[in-house]
Amino acid sequence: MADTDNFYCNRVDVYDCYPRYQSPEYTLRLVEKGDCDDLLKVYSDKKAVPFFNSDNCYGDNFYYTTREEMMGAIDFWQDKFRKKEFVRMAIVENAENEVVGTVEVFKRVAKDDFTDSVLLRLDLRSDYETEEEISKILKLFIEYMFGLFDCAKIATKAIPEACERIKALRKIGFDLSDKKLIGHDGTEYDNYYVKEKVTHSWDNPSPISETDENYFYDFIDNQIRFCPSVRKNDFLLPFSLNRPFAVYDISEMTDEQIMLLYELVPTAFAECLQEGHKIYSYDWQHNLFLYDPRNPENCQGNESSIPLFNADGIAIFEGLYPDGDYYFHIDKYGAFGYLAHPWREEVWIFGGDLLKEFEKIQDKIGFVPKAILK
Repeated sequence: MADTDNFYCNRVDVYDCYPRYQSPEYTLRLVEKGDCDDLLKVYSDKKAVPFFNSDNCYGDNFYYTTREEMMGAIDFWQDKFRKKEFVRMAIVENAENEVVGTVEVFKRVAKDDFTDSVLLRLDLRSDYETEEEISKILKLFIEYMFGLFDCAKIATKAIPEACERIKALRKIGFDLSDKKLIGHDGTEYDNYYVKEKVTHSWDNPSPISETDENYFYDFIDNQIRFCPSVRKNDFLLPFSLNRPFAVYDISEMTDEQIMLLYELVPTAFAECLQEGHKIYSYDWQHNLFLYDPRNPENCQGNESSIPLFNADGIAIFEGLYPDGDYYFHIDKYGAFGYLAHPWREEVWIFGGDLLKEFEKIQDKIGFVPKAILK
């Protein structure tokens, strides 16, 4: 599952932002010069080199044994990003804060069957060339590539000997193509796996009914009495709740805890959701969604978006950590709610069942209780 940066980088030109995708295990971000030593371990790994895709690369097999060669490659990749030719991202293993590979993506325009598609190159250190790790890395960003490059398919190479890579690709919907990629000099290349874009309801959600929309806005205005402000210590409280609630300080959360937030909280919502109920997710003055977190294909909303999925397969629209906007996640019938305030650096929780779920996870996600009324 990725963090809120994943939403941001799906909405803008990739070359006009600094793409970043994050999960509890991995972070993908643009390659930096400081990655040189870690990347040299990848590109001098003789076991890894055969799995690198050097098709159509003017004879470079990406086997580098000196810092000078590696730094030259990094300079080249950074220059190509500035020229808007391709994006090369470092794969950071979060536990050790170590770069263990790179991902290259670009929109290919050519006179073969792979034109107008995203071409993906994945270079990994050999000890990470396993089905499990490759699946984690690809799931982190793969769905965002369709929107980011406005393409209907993604293509990546896997030679027959890359058994673990092939298993991971098939697991997430890639199939071996019988088409050849034609190089700039006419050379034909094979062993490409292709993933076609699948259209989901969240690409073009059905509108929320006027009745449901009016209920939601009436609820935040009159039931929780939302009072927006831009000051941390405003004497007016942002919410007025006449039901069990807790207020949590989130000002000291670490990056790791923010990642856990997106992993644990969607499941907590699903545990509290009664059969047939749905959740409103609202980015204040922007997006509003109404959906079942266990089946987001039936979502309703006022614009397209991509949900985040945690390891349990539970989906969530919009943010949980308020890094600039108010976020609301409220049961359709007001049984529970999660209210995130960016300026006060607080999260307000209401509803007895949800309060019990947060007692189990509050320490893990760095939520410090400020007030609890039961």
